[in-house]
Amino acid sequence: MYDRPEYLTAASSARAVWAEGGAPTFWRGLLPRMTRIIAATFILINVRARAVGYLEGQRGGGGGAAEDEGEVAAAAAAAGAAAGAAE
Repeated sequence: MYDRPEYLTAASSARAVWAEGGAPTFWRGLLPRMTRIIAATFILINVRARAVGYLEGQRGGGGGAAEDEGEVAAAAAAAGAAAGAAE
């Protein structure tokens, strides 16, 4: 199936990449990827909070923006902590 036997498993692929280029090659692209993931997380949290607020307003339910903002802040802090742990 593959012509290069050094890329058959994840472990052998990691060893081959490390041997070819060392740490810079192995970790290349990590910062841009993490930046995109964090930005996407914040966008999704914001969209969810706005949708919940809108739907609660349509139902005539309580809650509103103050509770949603607290929820957004808590979720954003958790996402930031998770991103920091991933680095």
